Amino acid sequence: MVDPVLRELERATAERPDDAAAWLRLARALARAERLDAAASAYARVRAIDPSDAEARAAADPGAEAIAALRPVARLATGNIATRAASFSPDGGLLALGGTSRAVLVFDTASWDDVLALPGHADSIHHVAFSPDGTHLAASSRGGATTLWELATDRRSAVRRDPDDPPVWVNDLAWSPEGDALLAARDAGGVLVWDRPSATSIARLRLDEGDGDLEIAATGVATARVPGEHEGERAAVGWHDGSVTIHALPGGERLVRVDAHASPVAALAWGRDGARLLTAGHDGTVLVHDVAGGLAASARLDPFADQRDVAHETPTGVGRRRAREAAREEAWADGVVLGVAWSPHERWVAALSSWGEVRVVPLEPGAEAPAPAAVLPGSAGLWGAVAWGADASLLVHAQGQIVVYGLPSVPDGPGIGFDLPPGIDADVPPPTDVGFA
Repeated sequence: MVDPVLRELERATAERPDDAAAWLRLARALARAERLDAAASAYARVRAIDPSDAEARAAADPGAEAIAALRPVARLATGNIATRAASFSPDGGLLALGGTSRAVLVFDTASWDDVLALPGHADSIHHVAFSPDGTHLAASSRGGATTLWELATDRRSAVRRDPDDPPVWVNDLAWSPEGDALLAARDAGGVLVWDRPSATSIARLRLDEGDGDLEIAATGVATARVPGEHEGERAAVGWHDGSVTIHALPGGERLVRVDAHASPVAALAWGRDGARLLTAGHDGTVLVHDVAGGLAASARLDPFADQRDVAHETPTGVGRRRAREAAREEAWADGVVLGVAWSPHERWVAALSSWGEVRVVPLEPGAEAPAPAAVLPGSAGLWGAVAWGADASLLVHAQGQIVVYGLPSVPDGPGIGFDLPPGIDADVPPPTDVGFA
């Protein structure tokens, strides 16, 4: 039986034989279906149309050898400021970083020059996220405040909060696929969905229908447009009890729930076309789920298996100000997975651990528990982020320090110092409670 999605993609390339984007979509779908020869041919067609396409170039050698070629191309120093959040813009041209400076710092990825410094939070920033069209940037801070900037004007606005909904820690941020809503996974109260034009709450994603589920922390959220029979905007949510749920957007109806991990879910990432979902547990396991198959796990990765019996010293002075931090500190020696990222061509998985390593694993079809092909060391910490650029040629590791890794096609960049402008750490008035823009 011919997959209807593949049939539609093949028809698009037949109608538009010189459309590199159409061939790229077909190549990704063929690779997911493990039709590797056909996928290689489609990627070759992309390279013939657009030789500069980095994803198609990387697909020519998607395995361990290509991953091993990752090397530092930029070190973005921020003085004594610990960086904990990172996000590339959709086109890969900008990199946003957040941390203890209480400002979001934005770099141009071509020159590695700093182009924006966006202050406004009263506490350290733990999550940043570009809107799908790249025009807005959202950030959440330690105390739960969520702020949004319109990048063209630097206009800043705050998300309205229900007076009966107390401020709690925000564990993750994600935009809806169309960019008309912002989602925040929280320590209590599930996942709130805010309408972007009005900045008001329009839905709440819940683990169950009972009131007790609102006490279970939502530890991660990611969104995608899912293809095929159940096409539509979807949100995947990870929970502290190890389960994963899929919800329809914007209303929040729960469609699927699975018990995915034996530990809290640390991070989630959709495949670019919404057909597969990547989840990571605090225990170090990473699962690849088939969305059309009801989230059945099609692959299991264990990138930090060799570290499980190795003692790791807890850094002094880290994580003692709050009970939540203390709980994370207890898990330090177990190597908590802090983040996971899927390369745009869905062939590489990057996982970040609390002891400061990023391990990149190739997703080889049919391979059981593939070993990491690259181990990228960094500074240990209880918070951090890992993210791929718009293609597979750049990978950022933000965990106190910021190191950007690149494939051989990426030119070397210098180690760059970034001095905060005067006043950024001064008292900054809270953002006004207005609509988004």
